[in-house]
Amino acid sequence: MAIARSTIGFVAIAALLAIAALALVRRPEEAASQSLLSVTEADIDAVTIQRPEQTLTFERQADGWQMRQPQVTPAESGAVVFLLNLLASETGEKQLAIAPDEAGEFGFDSPLAEIEVTADGEVRSLVLGDYDFSNQFIYALMDPGPSPEAAEESLPVYLVSPNFEAAVSRPLEEWKADADGAVPLPTEELTPINPVP
Repeated sequence: MAIARSTIGFVAIAALLAIAALALVRRPEEAASQSLLSVTEADIDAVTIQRPEQTLTFERQADGWQMRQPQVTPAESGAVVFLLNLLASETGEKQLAIAPDEAGEFGFDSPLAEIEVTADGEVRSLVLGDYDFSNQFIYALMDPGPSPEAAEESLPVYLVSPNFEAAVSRPLEEWKADADGAVPLPTEELTPINPVP
């Protein structure tokens, strides 16, 4: 009789462990599927990048992306899609809470860039501050309002990929497609593969 009780005990413990393991496995999948801005790349209709030196605005057209500011010209779709992919895939699982008067310490008083997207008529924004102490992440505020320093509550600060710097800091020429929609070639002299003797 003692053997039967211990067997039942082991089966019950194994069942509890299996249920706990299943719950732990499912929870990260649900968290990872939610992007920081809660948008998908296909839903984004317009994006504005406000950099210290310049503001860039892009709109989705039937035939691709169009730059609206600082010039009206076809946009290099690869450059725009790279940024949109980051915005749609970044999960921002790591979060800090800071007081509004600490915003300057994280670089939000002179941000790397402020990104604003319009998706299905809703406007969302992401402000990129400084790198964290390890230089592996960039501090980011999601939908901070007009002035983070004037907020009345603590601000949620996320750690996002350093790929955002490459996505927003490219020169103006790299955001534009040429008249045929192709990417302009480099201006330096190219060496022919098979030179003519």
